[in-house]
Amino acid sequence: MAFLFLFSAIYIYVYNQMGERNISKAIILFSFPSMFWIGYSQRIDLKKWDLPIWVVVIGLGLHGAMNFLNNRTLLVTSEVRSTVDVWTKSEWIMTGQISLFIMLAGVTYYIFSALKMQDKPFLKITLICLWTVGMLYNAFGSTRTVVYASIINVILCIAVTIIKFHYDLKRQLKYMFYVLLVIFIIYMVYSLNLFGIKTWISDLPLFRRIIRLNAVNKVSDLSTRQGQITAALSQIFVHPWGKYTMRFSSTLDFIHNTWLNIAYTTGIIPAFLFFVYCILSLKDAFCIVKYGSDWKAALLILGIFSSIMTYWCLEPVCEAVPSVISLFCFIHGYAMACFEKGAL
Repeated sequence: MAFLFLFSAIYIYVYNQMGERNISKAIILFSFPSMFWIGYSQRIDLKKWDLPIWVVVIGLGLHGAMNFLNNRTLLVTSEVRSTVDVWTKSEWIMTGQISLFIMLAGVTYYIFSALKMQDKPFLKITLICLWTVGMLYNAFGSTRTVVYASIINVILCIAVTIIKFHYDLKRQLKYMFYVLLVIFIIYMVYSLNLFGIKTWISDLPLFRRIIRLNAVNKVSDLSTRQGQITAALSQIFVHPWGKYTMRFSSTLDFIHNTWLNIAYTTGIIPAFLFFVYCILSLKDAFCIVKYGSDWKAALLILGIFSSIMTYWCLEPVCEAVPSVISLFCFIHGYAMACFEKGAL
């Protein structure tokens, strides 16, 4: 929590020095350590320890589902990169929409493998429905982050389950076989264009964007995400104090990376402090995996943490959607409280 407080304090100080005094910005930034403390201070019910986590995950997912229904015609009929939020009625760029489904991406493995229908049928059905809506939203919204986070989640959880919880090796190999079988069937259906699947997928905004970006990425310049990040990294010590002095794009005023965008905005010191906090949070997640008593709970926490880090690697979250950082800090603090009290 100390790193979060220092990060928030220095960020706000530099922000004020830039002449951009903003009380709401200060409140949002200081909500990071505050939410960690609130999560850590929660009273733990050992039988329902995961309830606050599901409230956050499902709450975000329901918000995203309502946004999808509210914008379904626009998403399906045109290749848009922004939608109208159902609550605020304001325009949201896709970085904001991703935040509503990113934690669902982090529980992909948990939903389809660890969570059993006979144990919590309502929860499983709810999560599957919201996860499906999230995938559709991102397919029609032509954004890849949630898909990448889901794939990383499955690979990471399978690897950890096999290496750490090796007693379950047979079931994991069976699970991997089914996954590969499904991938093979989908590939064959796509290749043969059965039921017009290939045509339908080729018309998806996400598919068209991937094809377009692959063509663009063959040219290494500042119009690509990789080019922006490379340019920003080369200037991070040349312009260490932020204040929007880096030059990394001719069209965008942000970097597709949370830590680099913080360095671009308020300098290398806040970026370093926030990066250290992220490393420590991943360390905490792996400590829960290593020393926790419940392997399913450990994979749930690890999955959410890894998906959030994937999101932060690809989007300027601190400036675009700081609320998701506050929610993650709450889950981080709560998870550590559960771990220390033996709930995990």
